[in-house]
This record gives sequence, structure tokens and C-alpha cells, in this order.
Amino acid sequence: MSENNAVAVITGGAGGIGLATARRFLANGARVAVLDRSTSALERARMELSQGDRLLTFACDVTDRTSIDAALAAIVNRWDSIDALVNGAGICTFGAFEELTEEAWDLIVDVNLKGTFLCCQAVVPHMRAKGSGAIVNVASQAGRRGEKLIAHYCAAKGAVVNLSRAMALELAPIIRVNVVCPGVIRTEMIEGELKWREQTLGEDIEQTLAQWRSDIPLGRFQRPDDIAEAIAFLASKQRAGEITGQALSVDGGTVMI
Repeated sequence: MSENNAVAVITGGAGGIGLATARRFLANGARVAVLDRSTSALERARMELSQGDRLLTFACDVTDRTSIDAALAAIVNRWDSIDALVNGAGICTFGAFEELTEEAWDLIVDVNLKGTFLCCQAVVPHMRAKGSGAIVNVASQAGRRGEKLIAHYCAAKGAVVNLSRAMALELAPIIRVNVVCPGVIRTEMIEGELKWREQTLGEDIEQTLAQWRSDIPLGRFQRPDDIAEAIAFLASKQRAGEITGQALSVDGGTVMI
């Protein structure tokens, strides 16, 4: 996003891709509201970003519509409108498909899919009132292809991609909706997977990383800043005003569709 003083809301914004996106939007002149369930992470984000009256932070549970509505109402009360929503909140657990519990399934679907749905639905009236808006949902390369040991995550992120396409059709021409599908990024989520693989499967972390890297045509992992740049582009009316209903892979060429 490059428009000065535009208002952007970022869920999962206190760490990883979300924090990098908040940093990029602020650098581009936007006002940013960071939503995250972790109060300690929010405090660290406030210290790092330190943008005075151009930054707001809210403890928010994206699976709870009341929590979402309260945060959005406070943002609109402070800044009058919302120009962009970035749904970056997400989690992943790991396990063989046959051993996945209903509880594990519900948790991943609730946060990654239901959370995206609830936040999108909650922000639409504010964008309609303004007469424009952009939504960027963060999915994953796992949402565009199957991957072992995260079937529930693949299902949720694949649903985010198709939900976004349906929203793009229904909400046009007022609101644009797009998706970014990151590749392998050394965020807390990926570090958790590496440790799980080491402890549960006996895999060597460096060998796992080498195997993952060998599957990427560009031969390197992406950084949170790489994803933030793509999100900022899609959120910008000036640069991406004619783009909607698209899923942009930022994964070094791992998924070519």
C-alpha cells in the first residue's frame, strides 16, 4: 500500500509476515492497526514499530466475531474508515492424516478459515460505507497443492483461496479481494514444524531445510519482507486497482499456476 494516510488493518500483525507487512505499510505512509491474540507480542510490536499516532494495536481473537467487531469499531472511531484488511492470522499443527483428531481439525479450520471469513465479513460494511476497499488474505503454497502431514492446514488454506475468489465476485466493483500464497519462510510456524519433525520423525533439521530448498526453482527461501511487498502491492489502489480474485504465489516458483 502506498497511499498516504490510508488505514490498514492487519490480523496476526505482531509477528512474522504480519509484522513485516505492518512495517512496510507504515514506511509507505499508511496508518496501521495491528490485531493479534498475544498481548506480549503486541507490546514487542509497539516497541519495534513505534509510529506514534499512525499505529494502533488491539488484542483480538479472530475466531470471535464480538472481539473483531470491537477492534474494528475502535479503529473507525479513531480514523473514520478502513481502506485495507490483511488477514495474516494463522496457525499450523502437524500429524499424519489418519491420526488427525477432530480437535486438531477444528482448531486449524477455526483460525485459518473461519477467522478469515469472520474478519472479512466484519470489515465489508465499513468499506462499503467508504465506497472502496481492498482485502488481501494470506494463504499458503499448501493451499494450492497437497503436502504431507498437514492435511487440515492444506484444506483450510485451499478454502481461503476459493473463498477469496467468491468474495471478489460478490464484492466487486467496490471491494477488491486477492490472496498471497507464501512459500517457505523461517517464521515461528516453520520453526515449530522443523522442531516437530526432529522430535517426532527423527529428521535432521539441516537436511530437511536442504531438501526443502532443493524443491524451490529459485533455490532460496523467502523472507517475511518478500511477502509484505506482495501484500502491499495488492492492497494498493494505485498499483493494483485492476486486480481482483487472484492468488499470487510468492514461493520462488514452487507452485506454477
